[in-house]
Amino acid sequence: MCTDPAGNVFVADDVNHLIRKFDPKTREVSTLLGRGKIKLKQPHGVAWEKGKLYVVDSSNHCILRVE
Repeated sequence: MCTDPAGNVFVADDVNHLIRKFDPKTREVSTLLGRGKIKLKQPHGVAWEKGKLYVVDSSNHCILRVE
């Protein structure tokens, strides 16, 4: 789990293979990654660094950078 400078919270949902985003201003939860073109397999970690979100995708053996 991590946050960005705007206070959004990003969570690696490894059971459902998704990255979720919680917006504290609207109190809405949305799916950021895992549906559509990018398929995740057991994402276990997220980190925010210099305007980018990094996702550890364990079963795919990779780290994704989202800009």
